[in-house]
Amino acid sequence: MTCRLLCLLVLLLPLPLLAIDTEWTQYGGPTGNFTSHEKKLLNSWPDSGPKELWRQKVGAGFASPIAVDGKIYCFASLDDKDALTCIDADEGRLFWTEFSESTYPGSMPGPRATPTVDDEYIYTFGGKGDLICRDLIDGRERWTLDILSETSAALPSWGCCSSPTLFSNLLLLQTGDNGPLVVAINRDTHKIAWQSEETGTCSYSRVLPTTINNQTQLLTYTRNGLFALDPNTGKTLWKIPPKKSYSSGVAPIYSNGHLLLSGSYGEGSAMFTVDGKSDSSPECLWEKKSPSNYIVTPLLEGDCLYAPDGNALYCLHWPDGKELWKTDLPLASGGQYVRYDDKMILLSRSGELILAQVTPQKCTLISKFKLFQDEKNEILASPLVYRGRLYIKGTQDLVCLDITSK
Repeated sequence: MTCRLLCLLVLLLPLPLLAIDTEWTQYGGPTGNFTSHEKKLLNSWPDSGPKELWRQKVGAGFASPIAVDGKIYCFASLDDKDALTCIDADEGRLFWTEFSESTYPGSMPGPRATPTVDDEYIYTFGGKGDLICRDLIDGRERWTLDILSETSAALPSWGCCSSPTLFSNLLLLQTGDNGPLVVAINRDTHKIAWQSEETGTCSYSRVLPTTINNQTQLLTYTRNGLFALDPNTGKTLWKIPPKKSYSSGVAPIYSNGHLLLSGSYGEGSAMFTVDGKSDSSPECLWEKKSPSNYIVTPLLEGDCLYAPDGNALYCLHWPDGKELWKTDLPLASGGQYVRYDDKMILLSRSGELILAQVTPQKCTLISKFKLFQDEKNEILASPLVYRGRLYIKGTQDLVCLDITSK
């Protein structure tokens, strides 16, 4: 094929196929920070909200939807079984649903961890600890691993919640209680490559590969503190002991020698200086009562940190923590969000959608409306922006809204 012909074929491809970074393959999107780089999206909404295109029942649970190749994948609980559902992103047509034999049986039932995908497969981590690999195209099961049984860990009180992280040929996740805090699974052999030497009580947070002083480290935020692990062995490089009993789905945020930890249930936030060396002790620069993040990780843009907390959105200066502004918003202890341009779409725990302009100077409320009328403050999945559409997972339904600017 000639170079000229190849270039012509590329130019003839639909624009969405060229916008590779629009694929939402993991919790938090392409870069893990809940930011979409799509353009030509609405700058305001009608009073009744953007036009609803379709609605599909997918089941109970708190895993966030992901999107790949024009398909939306939802991991939820249907008929007392974990169910992975594949839906056409444009029309809402159901392609397939595949079930596993168990689901988390406790309070607030359903999966917690968001699936992640590679080129061929999709990986789900159920609330009872079953890690399953399926074909991305048809959902056929390739292999399964009972993580709690393999690691002799106990089921956490709120179930297994850590969304899997892809790193090299490994799958990384927090496990359960009274076992190794982190486990690495070899995606080629489907076996455990290593278990962390640290044991204890896990949290809801995902494992975060980070480069500190030219060294890759795995930052793991647990109820036993923050641990930096060697990605090849799982051995602890350095750690920050907990000053409080953090119980959080919030990932740590690292930038230029500074590390932010934020806990839920009013436990506040703290900033540390770190150099990544095994013989060092990170120093705490400051602690604040607010913001205190429940599930969603704050967004760091440049030297501004945007953090939902209860019924407010905060903007702090990085890294000194100076409060630049605070805006009251009806988030109902939620605040799941997605960012695009200078806008932020926030989803309250009770099903209210908010569009705001969010800058280092201020937060301006633009639009809001109630998408789900009868929810019980149990909406914890993050919004998804994909190919000009906004996808919201409620307690049972996935809703698609058109937010394309005509």
